Amino acid sequence: MNKKNLIFSVLLLLLFTMCIENHVLPNFGTVTITSNPEGASIYKNGELTTKKTPATFNELISGSYSFTIKLNNFIDTTFTIEVNEGAEYSENIFLKEKNPKGKITITSKPSGAKIFLGDKDTGKKTPAVFNNLPRGNYNFTLKLDFYEDHNVNVNLARNESVERNVNLVLAGNAGSLFITSTPQGAKIILDGNETGFVTPDTLIPVSAGEHHVTLSLANYRDTTITTNITARSLTQEAVVLTVYEPRGSITVNSNPQGAKILFNGANTGLVTPNTITKVEAGSYSIKLQLQDYYDTTLTATVLEDQNTDLGTIDLIKIPVYKITATTNPSGAGTISGAGEYKQGEQVSLTTNANAGYRFVNWTDGGIVVSANPNYSFIATQNRSLVANYNIIGNLSITSDPVGADIFLNGNATNKKTPFTFNNILAGQYIVTLKLKDFADATRTVLVNRNQTTNVSVTLIDNTPPVIVDLNYTKDNGKLVFAFSFNQDVTLDTVNFTKPDGTTLSQNYGGQTVPKGRVIELRYPEVLTGTWSFNFVGHKVAGRKKPFNVNKNIVVN
Repeated sequence: MNKKNLIFSVLLLLLFTMCIENHVLPNFGTVTITSNPEGASIYKNGELTTKKTPATFNELISGSYSFTIKLNNFIDTTFTIEVNEGAEYSENIFLKEKNPKGKITITSKPSGAKIFLGDKDTGKKTPAVFNNLPRGNYNFTLKLDFYEDHNVNVNLARNESVERNVNLVLAGNAGSLFITSTPQGAKIILDGNETGFVTPDTLIPVSAGEHHVTLSLANYRDTTITTNITARSLTQEAVVLTVYEPRGSITVNSNPQGAKILFNGANTGLVTPNTITKVEAGSYSIKLQLQDYYDTTLTATVLEDQNTDLGTIDLIKIPVYKITATTNPSGAGTISGAGEYKQGEQVSLTTNANAGYRFVNWTDGGIVVSANPNYSFIATQNRSLVANYNIIGNLSITSDPVGADIFLNGNATNKKTPFTFNNILAGQYIVTLKLKDFADATRTVLVNRNQTTNVSVTLIDNTPPVIVDLNYTKDNGKLVFAFSFNQDVTLDTVNFTKPDGTTLSQNYGGQTVPKGRVIELRYPEVLTGTWSFNFVGHKVAGRKKPFNVNKNIVVN
């Protein structure tokens, strides 16, 4: 028990004692508390009581009492009551939700009505949704020009979703208009303003009084009627539309006649002289087309239901140019594409070589205009073109032995025998063949058109004769003969005859002996006199000819 309650209890005891002593009982106050919703816990002077709403507190002495009402999901509510002796008090508490989730949706027909809550404009128009609303009573008012204000009352329960659909009633100064047409689908224009509606449809609201309604439909004449709208009434109008058929026309002729007539780029199927009928008022593009003449375009302005005569138009003939083409030399190839062309047309010449010829270039008046056998250009004047060709043949060169470097007219070709030069210029050529250890060979030949000239050359070996260098030395009672050659050889045998006439032979089996290498031949004793040597083998260079060299040496 806190200090405040202790003091209160003491005072109550003293009062009761005084009343007993004076034989007078106190007259207590009474407080009744209710809540919406019920079942809320009640705190009195900050202390939780055992009572829940609705509840009554009796025998309350005079004084100030603080009560707090608490209920889950609702905001706590605190209030104070001044209790007087013998008085009765009641307090009804409407609890507010902590996280309201109520929802009210309002729609109207027609839509676009302003929505007021009480006297305050919500800033919304139908259709509209109000979210997160606490429970309670809501009084909305819908306002729309030409319609009477409409009240919408909603008693919203906790977390409830409510929809209200309202049919607005025309006010005293407006009516409605239902309009149809034959055929349907005509655009409705009210007093010069497009409504966005097409027939059949109802215009709501329309102010009372006289109005002008225009119906517009493609291929039909616009039709305007006058109608009178009565307040709070539906006026009906039915309109039969008239097919629109323009009566304007355009007459055009040409010199020469027979030109095709195009109207705004579309072929009319007409030729001059002729008249294009059923033309609406406006400006149009007229084009005349005739083969071998330039297209001619004019602008025709047509007034409503009147004819516009463009008169006779003189057409301008397109210049025609002659394009000729020949080959040089004659018969060197074929040519296609020559002939007559209108100014501005593309000319495409193509030439193909006959056998024994090779295309070089196109010339016009001796000036090279293209190196491509397919030559295209725009016709702007008469032209005489020449397709120039070279006469060609083939040159086949072989040699014995093969592998000789080939020179033509003194110039290296970087080719070796055997080789065939295909499609070279016809004419005289000086052919020179060069090969190491062989004499250069030169031939003068003639290459003819579309033929192969064959050149076969047997090269002449120009290697020098084999020379043997022979000498001797003595070594401890022995003879040492040393010999070498002036070029590379393959040595087969060495035959030698001693001073006494005895012949001996040394076989080398085709051993390769490089130029200048010394070969020694030893004999076991020193015999003085003339020694005769015979060297047999083959040259390494050239055609590898055999050699047989005799050599004498005197030993002293």
